[in-house]
Amino acid sequence: MRKTRPRNSGLVARPGRLFALKFQPPKQQRLLVVLASADDLASERVVLDPNELEPRGRWRWIGLCLRRMGNCSPSACRKAAARKGTLHFYRTDTGEALADRIPRVQYPTGGGSAAWTPDGTGIFYTRYPHAGEKPEADLNFFQQIYFHKLGTPLSADEYSAGHDFPRIAEIDFETSRDGRWVLARVANGDGGEFAHYLRDPRAGWPRGMAAGDALRGWDQGRRRRLRWRDALPAARSRTRRAEKSCASRSMAAWRCATRRRSCPRAMA
Repeated sequence: MRKTRPRNSGLVARPGRLFALKFQPPKQQRLLVVLASADDLASERVVLDPNELEPRGRWRWIGLCLRRMGNCSPSACRKAAARKGTLHFYRTDTGEALADRIPRVQYPTGGGSAAWTPDGTGIFYTRYPHAGEKPEADLNFFQQIYFHKLGTPLSADEYSAGHDFPRIAEIDFETSRDGRWVLARVANGDGGEFAHYLRDPRAGWPRGMAAGDALRGWDQGRRRRLRWRDALPAARSRTRRAEKSCASRSMAAWRCATRRRSCPRAMA
């Protein structure tokens, strides 16, 4: 039976507020709403209704990335006919659209992502080549990382990383709790190989861990420790931990520990 009851998903907490994407039939697209808390449903307020922006339902949510203080929201959207994601920015207190728009952030071949800077004045985003930068057959590949400062023209956006990423790179960002550290998880297509880049505000995007292993479950823990788990085809797994020395000024100073453990065999 088709579900027709309203429901929320994609919950994001910010100081004093809880954001969610709300499915509310018969509307075709989800609404961005904000609540004072999960226990106060009466406080719900609609921040953005894409059904009003595009009544024919051609406007789709691709992703949502809220600034740490929650007062500005970039949302990637696309029209079904074009299938090309453009990053739009809205104020979450008024729903007002900002003039900033960033095209070619997302495409079905490799997705797309975005992450705010700690002060919320700029955003890192995935960028696909624009016309004339690559042959036409490669325009929907070769993702790179660029930086956009709010209120500035698109022509002022700066290249940040990715010139050596593979053709079929798929980039996904994660941000630390304090907003200072941004982790770029770069997949080499769908083959299970990943490289991880941790951006130091002072040193840019040095490489954190090399590709080659089938890495899974990267977790930005406390005390600047990063843990991940290998997904191996054999009945064994490895749990690794990478630590950055707090006293070190270089992100090249990594200590890596590996612990092997046997996994129980699957039941026949």
